[in-house]
Amino acid sequence: MRTSSNVTGAAFMIAAMAGFALNDATVKLLTEEIGLGQIMFFRGLSSPALPC
Repeated sequence: MRTSSNVTGAAFMIAAMAGFALNDATVKLLTEEIGLGQIMFFRGLSSPALPC
């Protein structure tokens, strides 16, 4: 069964919002353990690994 482009777009939007929420929660938890500069550095290293 083929899904419409609206359903596909909604699914991608939900995934993106979940990714932002997960990123925010991870940064908030990690700031208790390591510095913000280190978090930003490792986020910068991992972002090219994400599929485009």
